[in-house]
Amino acid sequence: MNKRFILGGTIALGILCSLGGGKVFAEDKGNTSVISGEIVSGDFSMTQPNDLSFNIKLTGENQTKKVGALTSSIIDNRGIDAGWQITLKSSNFNTYKDNYVLKVAHQEITNNAQVVVNQTEKSMKEKISLDAQVSISKNATAGTYVANLEWNLQPVSSKNISE
Repeated sequence: MNKRFILGGTIALGILCSLGGGKVFAEDKGNTSVISGEIVSGDFSMTQPNDLSFNIKLTGENQTKKVGALTSSIIDNRGIDAGWQITLKSSNFNTYKDNYVLKVAHQEITNNAQVVVNQTEKSMKEKISLDAQVSISKNATAGTYVANLEWNLQPVSSKNISE
């Protein structure tokens, strides 16, 4: 019985080798591999905008003066197909509103946020420069005034969401 078993096994092994080109595989899974990974969102930020100052002599008339440009750089490495916007408001608007009006990018800056930049398309790095001007009331009181500006960088989606 031992000889018969060995002979049968040898014949079967020979047939397998001849069919497989001399190679014996337990199972052919193919020559494939997978590389998987995750790409995560990067920075979404803006640099601190510069300060501006002005000095205007009262004349008894309304006056408007350009005071320069507010500049900042925006970094958008979120890796999404969407834009962004910047809103601006003055937290202490009520302390100077009777004496002068501040406009940035042609928008009157109050204690309510105004959109001063609207970047609708994807942009990974953007430098902004926004002209600022003050309009002094002819009834302004002489003194030192400060407008505290609050900048807010916000994502803007180009996709419509419906409920």
